[in-house]
Amino acid sequence: MVYFRAVRDFIRITLIAALLVPAAACTGPTGLKGSKQLNELDAGEREEACENIGDYFDKEVGEERMKKLACVFSAATTVAFGGGGVPECEIAYDSCLMEPLTQTDDGCGVSDETSCTATVEEYEACLEEQAEGFVTLIDGLSCAAVLEGGASPIPEAGPECTALANKCPGFFSAGGEGT
Repeated sequence: MVYFRAVRDFIRITLIAALLVPAAACTGPTGLKGSKQLNELDAGEREEACENIGDYFDKEVGEERMKKLACVFSAATTVAFGGGGVPECEIAYDSCLMEPLTQTDDGCGVSDETSCTATVEEYEACLEEQAEGFVTLIDGLSCAAVLEGGASPIPEAGPECTALANKCPGFFSAGGEGT
């Protein structure tokens, strides 16, 4: 159950980080000018970035991976509380895969933190780092990995997100961690 909470928190932080502050170069996740500082973005730019970042994560992570994540943890939670092991988890997982993925849209409240001196390009680097870590985490998930403790650990903040956290102290809601 602790692992489920950690993954849930990782997902929440990743999605919040991906949606709360726009970033990236013109060809990156936000479509904004990379040299612009995050604290200089106006409301229109933040909204544009938010929409583009959502599209970026949809493309990089994809619906199939999101469904895998949801179904592995749903199945593992069912088995953990209802009894059973890996075979029962796999049956619940397969059943879950047959259902449509329900996604919630929590909106996009892009932060306008004035103390953040990072550029859009620096934020983009963190977004890419987060997407890569998220994909690696999901790709390593299975009923056996979750129930038997073999799942990949939650990725630590990489150098790009650590640098971003240093330039934007209030940016990450989980104690300044980048992922």
